[in-house]
Amino acid sequence: MLPMMPTNNESAIREWERLMRNIGALAEAAVDATARPDRIWQINQLADLIEATPHGEKVGDSGYTREGAKAARTFVLAFLAWSQTPIEIDRAPNGDPLVLTPMAIISARTAN
Repeated sequence: MLPMMPTNNESAIREWERLMRNIGALAEAAVDATARPDRIWQINQLADLIEATPHGEKVGDSGYTREGAKAARTFVLAFLAWSQTPIEIDRAPNGDPLVLTPMAIISARTAN
């Protein structure tokens, strides 16, 4: 997805909003894109295939070495763990923290 081009008279807040919405769309697409690979991983027991592959060797008919495949899987798992990490986004008038996870923020985006 290419970012939208700014208009000639776009204010800073409008440009920032547009860019943030683009980032949100990319994050949403990244989360959505993890579902099928995870199903393939589970159904085909790819962890077993990767573990049975000698270090430095290609895994099956893929372009991944054992280490590359493990790094890719670890990256996706870390991304998904991060998406569930509570982050403080603001403070309520009484001082209580307002906390959301990135996944909740993405979910709220799709509802709007």
